[in-house]
Amino acid sequence: MGDVTKWVLGIVSLVVLTSGIIISINKEKEKQRYKKTHYKCEYKTGMCNTKPSWKNCSGGILDSECEKELNSE
Repeated sequence: MGDVTKWVLGIVSLVVLTSGIIISINKEKEKQRYKKTHYKCEYKTGMCNTKPSWKNCSGGILDSECEKELNSE
Protein backbone atom coordinates (compact mmCIF):
# COMPACT_ATOMS: atom_id res chain seq x y z
CA MET A 1 0.00 0.00 0.00
CA GLY A 2 1.09 3.49 -0.69
CA ASP A 3 1.57 6.20 1.90
CA VAL A 4 -1.47 8.14 0.67
CA THR A 5 -3.73 5.09 0.98
CA LYS A 6 -2.59 4.49 4.56
CA TRP A 7 -3.31 8.12 5.50
CA VAL A 8 -6.76 8.02 3.92
CA LEU A 9 -7.56 4.72 5.65
CA GLY A 10 -6.36 6.13 8.99
CA ILE A 11 -8.42 9.30 8.65
CA VAL A 12 -11.56 7.37 7.65
CA SER A 13 -11.09 5.03 10.61
CA LEU A 14 -10.69 7.97 12.97
CA VAL A 15 -13.85 9.62 11.64
CA VAL A 16 -15.86 6.40 12.03
CA LEU A 17 -14.57 5.86 15.58
CA THR A 18 -15.28 9.48 16.59
CA SER A 19 -18.81 9.42 15.16
CA GLY A 20 -19.53 6.15 16.98
CA ILE A 21 -18.41 7.66 20.28
CA ILE A 22 -20.53 10.78 19.71
CA ILE A 23 -23.60 8.69 18.87
CA SER A 24 -23.21 6.55 22.01
CA ILE A 25 -22.77 9.65 24.22
CA ASN A 26 -25.93 11.23 22.74
CA LYS A 27 -27.92 8.04 23.36
CA GLU A 28 -26.78 7.97 27.00
CA LYS A 29 -27.76 11.63 27.46
CA GLU A 30 -31.20 10.90 26.00
CA LYS A 31 -31.67 8.00 28.45
CA GLN A 32 -30.77 10.23 31.39
CA ARG A 33 -33.13 12.98 30.19
CA TYR A 34 -35.96 10.43 29.83
CA LYS A 35 -35.36 9.11 33.36
CA LYS A 36 -35.58 12.64 34.78
CA THR A 37 -38.87 13.47 33.04
CA HIS A 38 -40.77 10.15 33.31
CA TYR A 39 -41.75 7.96 36.24
CA LYS A 40 -44.00 4.96 36.85
CA CYS A 41 -47.61 6.04 37.33
CA GLU A 42 -49.23 5.34 40.69
CA TYR A 43 -52.85 5.04 39.56
CA LYS A 44 -52.62 3.89 35.94
CA THR A 45 -50.34 1.52 34.04
CA GLY A 46 -47.41 2.83 32.08
CA MET A 47 -45.18 5.87 32.38
CA CYS A 48 -46.23 9.38 33.41
CA ASN A 49 -44.53 12.72 32.96
CA THR A 50 -46.68 14.97 35.19
CA LYS A 51 -47.35 14.27 38.86
CA PRO A 52 -50.66 15.37 40.37
CA SER A 53 -50.30 18.31 42.75
CA TRP A 54 -52.44 21.03 44.34
CA LYS A 55 -51.32 23.42 41.61
CA ASN A 56 -52.45 21.35 38.63
CA CYS A 57 -55.30 19.34 40.27
CA SER A 58 -57.45 21.80 42.14
CA GLY A 59 -61.20 21.50 42.51
CA GLY A 60 -61.50 18.38 44.68
CA ILE A 61 -60.69 15.87 41.94
CA LEU A 62 -59.17 12.57 43.05
CA ASP A 63 -55.45 12.05 42.47
CA SER A 64 -56.16 8.96 40.39
CA GLU A 65 -58.48 10.87 38.03
CA CYS A 66 -56.12 13.84 37.90
CA GLU A 67 -53.16 11.64 36.99
CA LYS A 68 -55.17 10.03 34.19
CA GLU A 69 -56.18 13.45 32.82
CA LEU A 70 -52.68 14.96 33.06
CA ASN A 71 -50.97 12.02 31.39
CA SER A 72 -53.51 11.01 28.76
CA GLU A 73 -52.09 10.89 25.27
